[in-house]
Amino acid sequence: MKTRFLVVPALLLSGTALAVKPDKPGCTDHPLFPTRMPAYRIETCELKEFASYDFLVTKGPRRTVEGKLTFLTYAVDDRKDDRSGLEVVRNYENALKKVGGTVQASDPQRFVNGTVVVDGREVWAEALKGNGKIWLSPIT
Repeated sequence: MKTRFLVVPALLLSGTALAVKPDKPGCTDHPLFPTRMPAYRIETCELKEFASYDFLVTKGPRRTVEGKLTFLTYAVDDRKDDRSGLEVVRNYENALKKVGGTVQASDPQRFVNGTVVVDGREVWAEALKGNGKIWLSPIT
């Protein structure tokens, strides 16, 4: 009987230690979106000093923007903690509006993008949701 009492706490502690994975070393949230969705971690990050990005639109050709591109991939490890596309889209719509930005295009289950002026420069950003991941792409 004593053995069972020792095994249960050990299993609980090991499960807690495995439940939270850290962000990829060297990766941080973008300053425009400092608060990420709960239970998500940064899986990958990439910074390009000059690149182009094709922003999704609801009608017509994609909008291509050039500049300094940050590309972040957020992942949730336990799919029970995954958020719906609608929740992610609304979260980033609200984040854009909170900093004085404007939503340019949105699909309530899949993506949102918009613009905000920071230090006199127009910043474009897009959040795209899919299968336990969120891809965030701000470009200045």
